[in-house]
Amino acid sequence: MILKRSMAVRLAVAASIALSAARGQDVALMAANEAGAALVRLSVSRTSSGALSAATLTVDAEAKFSAFSVREGESGAPLITRMGVLDLSDPLAQVAVEKLISNPSGLSLWIDDRSYGALNTAQESRFEAELLPENQSPPNFLLKAAAPVGVSVYTLPGGESGARATALAFEMTARFLGPVGVTGLHLHAGAAGVVGRAIAASTLSPARVLVSVTGLLGYRETLVSSKPETAAALAAVLGSPGNHYLDLHTAAIPLGAMRGQLMPASSAPPSLLTVLASGSDISLTTLAQGGLMSVYGRNLAQGAGGAGNPDGSAAWSLNGASLTIGNFNAPMLWAAPDVILAQVPFEVSPGTYPVRITTASGESRTFDVRVAAVAPALFQDAAGGLCLKNSDYSRVTAQNPATPGEIVFCYATGLGQTSPPLRTAAPAPADPLANVSGVSVSVGPATVNPVYAIATPGSVGTYQIAFAVPQVTGAAQVSIAVRGASSNRVQLHVR
Repeated sequence: MILKRSMAVRLAVAASIALSAARGQDVALMAANEAGAALVRLSVSRTSSGALSAATLTVDAEAKFSAFSVREGESGAPLITRMGVLDLSDPLAQVAVEKLISNPSGLSLWIDDRSYGALNTAQESRFEAELLPENQSPPNFLLKAAAPVGVSVYTLPGGESGARATALAFEMTARFLGPVGVTGLHLHAGAAGVVGRAIAASTLSPARVLVSVTGLLGYRETLVSSKPETAAALAAVLGSPGNHYLDLHTAAIPLGAMRGQLMPASSAPPSLLTVLASGSDISLTTLAQGGLMSVYGRNLAQGAGGAGNPDGSAAWSLNGASLTIGNFNAPMLWAAPDVILAQVPFEVSPGTYPVRITTASGESRTFDVRVAAVAPALFQDAAGGLCLKNSDYSRVTAQNPATPGEIVFCYATGLGQTSPPLRTAAPAPADPLANVSGVSVSVGPATVNPVYAIATPGSVGTYQIAFAVPQVTGAAQVSIAVRGASSNRVQLHVR
C-alpha cells in the first residue's frame, strides 16, 4: 500500500520555505490635525525578487468611525478604502502600498468625511509585561493565572509636548484555570511593589467584560490620542518603562488580579502561557511520550521557521530557543515568537513535569504538564479532521467527501511507542514501518479496526491511521482509541 508523507510536515516545510523566500516589513503611520488623530499600520511581504506578495492594513482613530480612505494628496481620488488583506491585483492598491512605504506624506487620511491630514511615519517603541498574581501589591498566591502582554507606543513628533499624536496598543493573551471575566486592563506609573496612578486604560470595564468559559483568552486594542497630557504620560513611559506596570482586573477580583512591570521587548525573556498536545483542541492538555506538543506564549524565539538536521532528525535548538521538559531537552520542529512545536522525548516517563523555554534573553517560568504513555490527538482545523483519501491523497472536505467503503487516513499525534521502536528526534522509518498496536477507530456510531496505524515515515511525532469508511453519511464524528485512551473527535465528511 502506498503511504503518503505527512501532510502536516510538508505544510510546515512549505511554510518555512515561503517565510524564508518572503521579506516582511511593518510600517506605522499617523495623521493628526484639528479633526483628530489616527494610526495606520501596514504589514507587507515581498518575494525574493522584491515584488509585493501580500499586504494587510489596519486603521485606528481617536473617535469611532464607519469609513476611511487613503487618498492621493489632500483631496485626490481614494486609493484604499478597506481594512484587512489588500487586493494586490488592483493596480491602485499596489501604488498606494508602495507610496505608504516610500512617500507617505504625499497621501492623506480621511476618516468618514473629514480629512485628518497627511500621513507621516510614526515612531514605534515596543515593550513586554508578564502579568502574574504574585506581582500584585500585596501578592496573591492563591490565583493561578498568567497574562503576557505586548505593548506598543506610537508617536507622531511635532507637538508642543513633543508629539502631535500618540497611540497605545495592547496585545494580550491570558490563561486562567477556569471561566473568567476580565473587566479592566490599565497602565500605571509605579515601580515594582508600588501602587501608582493609572495613566491609560483599555475600554474593558464592568459594563464591557471580556468573558472566557475556558480560561484562555486573547485581546487586542489600540488607543489613539491627540491630547497633550496623554503624550506627556507616554513620554514618561518611553523614558522609564520599568517604572510603569500593567494591571488586569477581573469580575471576581475587581481591585486587581495580576500585574507586571514593562520592559523593552528586545530584552524581555520568554513568557510561557500554556502547553497543549498538537491537535488544535484546547482540551488536549495531556502529552504523550514521543508525541508533539505546542507551547504558546510570547518572545519564545527569534523569528519563525523550522529546520531539521541533514539526516531528517529534529533540531535540539531552533531560532535562538531551546526547550526542556523535566530534565530532558525536547527536539523542536518549529519555533516562532508565539508558538513552538516540539516532541516529548520518549525518555520522559509518565508523570508531571515542568516545561521551560530558554533564549538569550533568559528563561521562562515553568509550566507543569502531564505526560502519559499514550494520549491520542487527531489533527484538525476549521475544515474538519486532517484526513486524506488513500486513492489520490486529496483532502477530505465537505466539497470532496469520502464514500462508504473508501479507505481514508487521518493524521494524529500521541500514539506512543511503536514496533520497531522509535527514537527521540529521529524520523520514523519507511522500511520497516513503525506500527502502532491496540488502535480502534470510531466513525459515527460504528467502530472499525484500522487498515494500518503507523508513525508517518520521515516525520517526527506524527502518526497516520487508515480505515475503511463504514455506512454513514454527512459530517460523521471520528475518534480513535489507543490502548484504552481516547482521542478528541473530528469531523469527516461522508457522501
